[in-house]
Amino acid sequence: MTVNPFVSGLLAAVMLHEPVTLQLAAGLVAVCVGLWIATTEAATKSAPKA
Repeated sequence: MTVNPFVSGLLAAVMLHEPVTLQLAAGLVAVCVGLWIATTEAATKSAPKA
């Protein structure tokens, strides 16, 4: 699973002094959940059934 969007958001907050707002936090959570859903769906479909 790639964590690039999550790391990018945190680095922007730390290095560029971007404010960490509720919208940023919600967006990061939504992206991470979407990535998790995409990777678990792919793993489930590719796994052989016994």
